[in-house]
Amino acid sequence: MPNVYAQLRAEQVADRLGISLSTFNRLIKTETSFPKPIKYSSRWVAWFELEVNDWILRKAAEQRGVEPEVLLSHLREIAPQSEQQSEQFNQIGAA
Repeated sequence: MPNVYAQLRAEQVADRLGISLSTFNRLIKTETSFPKPIKYSSRWVAWFELEVNDWILRKAAEQRGVEPEVLLSHLREIAPQSEQQSEQFNQIGAA
């Protein structure tokens, strides 16, 4: 089970999106659907990793004209077998 509390700093989100930090800063000002950050202080903000991943999935699904669940199912089908086995192992270990 994923860690629902896992958070990403701005640099990590930019890396995940494959964009520069300055481009990411422009994106969060213009893209109203992007998840809102958690503001711990004026210089310390973070985003929930699951919300960032969900946003990426929804954007990709929108561009392909499919529902996010359909795209996620497809991605799981084509995921390398080792990743699927690792996920199953993690689920068994968490039980």
